[in-house]
Amino acid sequence: MAQTDTKTCRNICWILGIIVGVIAFFLLKGAMAFLVALLLGVVIAVCLGFLLCKIFCAKDDPAVAAPVAAPMSAPATKPAETEAAKVEVEAPAAEVEAAPVAETAPVAAPVAEAGPDDLKMLKGVGPKIEQKLHEAGVTTFAQIAAWGAEDIAKMDDMLSFRGRIERDGWVEQAKTLAAGGETEFAKRVADGDVY
Repeated sequence: MAQTDTKTCRNICWILGIIVGVIAFFLLKGAMAFLVALLLGVVIAVCLGFLLCKIFCAKDDPAVAAPVAAPMSAPATKPAETEAAKVEVEAPAAEVEAAPVAETAPVAAPVAEAGPDDLKMLKGVGPKIEQKLHEAGVTTFAQIAAWGAEDIAKMDDMLSFRGRIERDGWVEQAKTLAAGGETEFAKRVADGDVY
């Protein structure tokens, strides 16, 4: 839904820029040569459209980044009602080590203990995208493996990927890597064939 709002915002900004450019063309047409007025109208339309998009449709809004991390850490915040219930909740987590960390512990815990994963092992994530993910608080395969459709849409919108996360299959790759498995692309990265 946020991606649709951003597209609508951009469309409106560009339409306004074009309208102002056309008005400028007609106003300048009488005072200048036709081609000069046309050129100035186009320049005004492009500059205004770009400026309006940057002002009103900004991607660096911190309110967009906060909800992405919240669903990943939400299951760990449920308090146990009794000490016995707490033991029951913790026992399966100890038995199943391959389970995604985001389901059993806060997002910060795996980073402090094991450090961040090499997210470049995911096909479609290079050094620059890995840095953007780290800035958004995403540092492990387990976090990405726990993403639902809403999380993917928010991260996709925040990073301006336009569906790239689903096209490249990040969640499936992250589930395999978080469970200790290996993908063909991850093998190539480990062998030094990529980057």
